[in-house]
Amino acid sequence: MKYILKAVCYIFVLIHFANGQTPEKLVRGKVVTSGGLPLGNVNVTSKGRSVRSDDSGKFSIESGLNDSIQFSLIGYLSEKILISRYSNNLTVMLKEATNQLAEVEINTGYQNLKVNQINGSVSVLKKDLLEKQVGTNILDRLEGVTNGLVFQKGKTNLNPQNKLGITVRGYGTINGPLDPLIVLDEFVYEGDINNINPNDIESVTILKDAEATSIYGARGGNGVIVLTSKKSKMDGKTRVDLNLNATIKEKPDLSKLAILGNREYIQVEEMLFDAGQFDSRLNSWDAPPVSPIVYWLDKRRKKEISEEIYQSHKAFYLKSDFREQYSSYFYNPAHTQQLAANISGGNVNNNWTVALGHDWQKDNYSQPSARTTIRLANTVTLNKWLNLNLSASYSNQKNKNSNIPSYSTLASVGNQYVVPYLSLFDETGSPVAFYKNYGKTVLDTVGKGRLFDWNYYPTEDYKYNTETNTIQEYIGNIGVSVKLFPGAVFKANYQRQRQDGQIDNHFKKESYFVRDMVNSFSQINETTGKVTYIVPYGDILWKTGNDQESYAFRSQFDFNKKIGQHSLIAMAGLEMRETKSWGNSMIYYGYREDPLSLVPVDFTTNYLKKPFGSYGTILGSPSLSPTRLNRFVSVYGNFHYTWKDRYMLSGNIRRDGSNIYGVSTNDKWKPLWSVGAGYVMSKESFFEKLPVSYLKLKMTLGHSGNVDLSRSALPVSGSATNSSINGSLPYGRIGTINNPSLRWEEVMQLNTGLEFALKDFPLSGSLEYYIKNGSDLYGETNYDYTSWGARGTIIQNVAAMKGKGLDVQLNYSLKSGVWGWQSSLIYNYNNNKTTAYYYPNDQGQLYRMVAASGSQINPVIGYPLYGLAAFIWKGLDDNGNPQGILNGKISTDYTAINNGSIGSAEEGGSVRFVGSAIPVHFGGWLNTLNYKNLSLSFNLSYRMGYYFRRSSFTSSALINYGTGHPDFYNRWRQKGDHTDVPSFEFPLIMSGRDGFYTSSEVLVEKGDHIRLQFINLSYDLPKTIRGLYNIQLFANAANLGIIWRANRNGLDPDYPEAIPLQKNYSLGLRASF
Repeated sequence: MKYILKAVCYIFVLIHFANGQTPEKLVRGKVVTSGGLPLGNVNVTSKGRSVRSDDSGKFSIESGLNDSIQFSLIGYLSEKILISRYSNNLTVMLKEATNQLAEVEINTGYQNLKVNQINGSVSVLKKDLLEKQVGTNILDRLEGVTNGLVFQKGKTNLNPQNKLGITVRGYGTINGPLDPLIVLDEFVYEGDINNINPNDIESVTILKDAEATSIYGARGGNGVIVLTSKKSKMDGKTRVDLNLNATIKEKPDLSKLAILGNREYIQVEEMLFDAGQFDSRLNSWDAPPVSPIVYWLDKRRKKEISEEIYQSHKAFYLKSDFREQYSSYFYNPAHTQQLAANISGGNVNNNWTVALGHDWQKDNYSQPSARTTIRLANTVTLNKWLNLNLSASYSNQKNKNSNIPSYSTLASVGNQYVVPYLSLFDETGSPVAFYKNYGKTVLDTVGKGRLFDWNYYPTEDYKYNTETNTIQEYIGNIGVSVKLFPGAVFKANYQRQRQDGQIDNHFKKESYFVRDMVNSFSQINETTGKVTYIVPYGDILWKTGNDQESYAFRSQFDFNKKIGQHSLIAMAGLEMRETKSWGNSMIYYGYREDPLSLVPVDFTTNYLKKPFGSYGTILGSPSLSPTRLNRFVSVYGNFHYTWKDRYMLSGNIRRDGSNIYGVSTNDKWKPLWSVGAGYVMSKESFFEKLPVSYLKLKMTLGHSGNVDLSRSALPVSGSATNSSINGSLPYGRIGTINNPSLRWEEVMQLNTGLEFALKDFPLSGSLEYYIKNGSDLYGETNYDYTSWGARGTIIQNVAAMKGKGLDVQLNYSLKSGVWGWQSSLIYNYNNNKTTAYYYPNDQGQLYRMVAASGSQINPVIGYPLYGLAAFIWKGLDDNGNPQGILNGKISTDYTAINNGSIGSAEEGGSVRFVGSAIPVHFGGWLNTLNYKNLSLSFNLSYRMGYYFRRSSFTSSALINYGTGHPDFYNRWRQKGDHTDVPSFEFPLIMSGRDGFYTSSEVLVEKGDHIRLQFINLSYDLPKTIRGLYNIQLFANAANLGIIWRANRNGLDPDYPEAIPLQKNYSLGLRASF
């Protein structure tokens, strides 16, 4: 592939130089400000040549006829002029950048508008800002650099549509999908976001309020992110833009995990063993897995080994550093390489773009992945009234992994979740067996040596497993635009998108998966000793397919006319969309790749299985996932009216219909709308004497929607076939009962704001306050289960919530000679609360938050969606027991404290509300320092006003689940100890003691922190080579860590129990010619 890319690039370079030999002339002129003052040190470029204007603003440069000359200076908007034979003694005016608020063009997916033409809330990120971060996912480049958008880290949500982990202006739903809608080149994007090459994106527009999002109707309630691909500049020039970079990502640091040391852990195991804590497992008929020390302790007790041998094993495990072993054996620095080429050309009648991309990656397990993207776009002007737009794109992702188990998976043995002293190798350096499903005692005896080795060796097994995940995506677009009369255009567009996903798990016959399957179904004749293998001993191939496709058609009438002091921009259209998804799965046994062969097996017969004598069928019979078909039909329209370039009125209306909801036509449709008004006060004559060059006031109100594609108003059933023991008869099961009253969720937004730019000081910005309320939200409610459904609740549109927030952005730009400084400060405030929700039990509201970790939405009326509450903490008593409050008095009666909080919503009881578990205040501060051709950027992101619950040592976790914690060293041991960690209690006597401690306020920490998100250094090489527009070298460092945090335990509030984020280091080159 890389050779093809190189060849294509060379060809287009030759074309460029071949077509670039045009007659040249000396062009002279002068650069001035909007006030007519001369402007010096302006960078003047044309076809690789570069000069600067002198102090009087004068310049001279050689340029070819029909070429363009570009003028740029920090703090001013760039200007481009096309050269003709008459071009000379030019006067070029550059506008101050502080006025750029009104000049920025946005793409809503339906229209291209200037920011000053709309009253809605939008943020636009251009290519220069997107390129300050390096990554293979376009959404990752938005973090910390744009208003109103936040990445919800460490949070989970069970809705299957939530894949992005980001929200725009907080929440408008509780149980529905949270992700914003993704739009790519005018159409809703249904595929995997990782299919999109970020180096092929020209701009990102974030639509935030009701006016901006209501045009997307029932799918715009969570905000909309519009991605616009790069296009030809239509100036008759052939251009080639290259982007090459390489990134190294550090190895994960397992030493930061909170676990107990080997010596203390083994001492506890020995104490618990002597007390009989493990006897139930050791004497169980199925002999489940136990930790190595417990296993050898049992052997010593049975006198199967001597004390000396036991001490030898113990000494070995005391010295073992399992985290270091795992890191050294499995982890490596991750590597990523990106190559992107964008080739464009044409003229005003026919312009085209070819975008190529290829990424290579090896993750921290050295597992390879690759992505190839190709996009072709062509716009043809057939005549003065008819344009034709064609585009096609292809994406191919291929990821390979070896099913390497995580550290936490290997550290879990039986019911002991974190055994710290394990070892991957024995004293001789040979691989050690780990016991996943069965204990060592079972595997040492089952089959009497007549079966295949049933041990699992993690250091070897991954060599015999290969999972290949391939995703291919095809998108085709065709569109026509017809100019009906001046100001009126009719457009029709059609798109087809298809994504094919295939997962191939290839288990070689040496793998544990194959040996486990073969042994489990092996039949042994105890008389003859003959073994019959029901599952053939050979490779196994497990294939899973997941496919989806969509069709979209849109016809739209656009009108744009200015008559005198009146300007009207309007549109009306019809849109139809259909999405379909399906899947399949099948396991092939005895698989051989060359020559291709398979061994058939019986998937219907129940066989006696080893090692415990249960019955079961062979895994992997052919299965098909149900086909989901969703159809949407929409009619829509909007208008933007302006009078005297200062008074603005706008409106949107849309009606969506779908087959998802309702049983009647009226129930299937949802009308949504918005209205807005704006006032450019700086256009008034009395404003001329004020120090403000631009000031706009605006307000919008409207309703948009939220559609959950996993819901249905119709009953949903599944069918299957019984096993042979049940007669192989088909059967059906209703999984979702009919729910004809189910309808769309609705989101209302009120937005007020202002945009400004100062006249004599390089400061501009915006301030917006909004209210965002969700109604008709999905939630549980009572249901008469005796009539149907066998449950006492059903999901209906019965929940509601309210939210409010503030978005502030300040931009500063300073230029002094060859020095420059640009700064952008973003501040966001967002808070929300549940206003209506049904609870299917009698738990009090604060108690529901006491039991919550803060990682999921937990709706409690009157409190934030992610709220935390905690038991009031009153320290430890003289025996090291935690103390709380009961009826206003200090108590250790944990059952009574717990019961006392149920049904109580008052902070004066046993429980108090702590705060939100997600940031209430968040934003970033981006700075760029320039010196001549050198540029240094860094971004500080901050998250404030939230809390998290940290983990600690508890006796029950260590005794029952083998989970230790470093707080064990700080536990209370004797009277007079100054600590908040309770004593080690054994045996466990006081019911609810540990539950009270883990849910108490002593373990709740403030999450406030400031993070150095990235540093980017770039250098533009002098333009000394003919034909080269620009060559830029850059270096980037990302995830550089927290520089300040409110908690004193050194925890990352976003990942308090996880491995810290690894730092990334990148080097790259961008070139244009």
